[in-house]
Amino acid sequence: KHQHCHLYHQSPRAYQFCQCISTLPSISSLRRWLCNIEVRPGFPPEIFELLKDRVVGMTERDTLCGVFFDEMSLRASPSYNITEDSVEGFEDFGSLGKTSRPANHALVFMVRGLMGKWKKPIGYFLSWDCTADKLQTLLNESLQKVKAIGLQPKAVVCDQGPSNIRLHSNLGVTEDHPFFVHRGTKIYYMHDPPHLLKNTRSNLEKYVFEVKGEDGRKKHIKWAHIYDFYEHDSQLPIRKAHKLTRGHFVLNSFSKMRVNKAAQVFSHSVAARVYTYVALGKLPGRVYKAEFIEMVGGHLTAGFSRIPKS
Repeated sequence: KHQHCHLYHQSPRAYQFCQCISTLPSISSLRRWLCNIEVRPGFPPEIFELLKDRVVGMTERDTLCGVFFDEMSLRASPSYNITEDSVEGFEDFGSLGKTSRPANHALVFMVRGLMGKWKKPIGYFLSWDCTADKLQTLLNESLQKVKAIGLQPKAVVCDQGPSNIRLHSNLGVTEDHPFFVHRGTKIYYMHDPPHLLKNTRSNLEKYVFEVKGEDGRKKHIKWAHIYDFYEHDSQLPIRKAHKLTRGHFVLNSFSKMRVNKAAQVFSHSVAARVYTYVALGKLPGRVYKAEFIEMVGGHLTAGFSRIPKS
């Protein structure tokens, strides 16, 4: 079964071809077998065994990877497992032990190729409140296990949750020192671009940003400035920023979570149209606002990129 899974992971099309010339289990059988693997909270060794089989056929370039982790909310609801004769749904940190508190979050770790198109979840944990100290222990364990199977972790990526920010400080990561060293390996610590984009938009709604213009003077950026541009543009019969709608500015709790709402505001096309309005005298003295939109969009577009360009 391991050999069949290894062949399928290397190339699904090659596996389908081999099925035509020899007797191999069907793809649905492989999937059923994988579904029967019991995965408990922690870093299951079975996952790393399967991933190790795949790493064997990778080039050194493809082994470059990043470790990602994130939490998702759960409804705290302990339940009885008839098969195991146990009550589940409480905090479980794998090798760090369990507690009697009902879990309301699932913390998931995933490893993903930086230069190749592959990704794999490597473990999960159930928590009520995962502290920065526990996160650091789990992160160190995940990096150790990922290195042990031949992968080369170069980055750690997470969102800007309170525990993640404290972990950021515990590891000694700063603006001038954006990495930490794990057993001789330099690993960069960064926040994922989608959350950075949404948080930039949310903070701009609440606060006034202060930036330096080309003349060295301090300039103020407000959310109202971008809304003023939208108001001008929405009055035209043929709009320049046709993707912007009122829904980009009047946001509810669900639309605030949509990345495309923020990405369409901080886009090159919107910056170019603001430049045009300034040149035509419709928005006098606001070139720096277009420059800010272009800067935010450019930096985050670079963060979304997989392959660096010259």
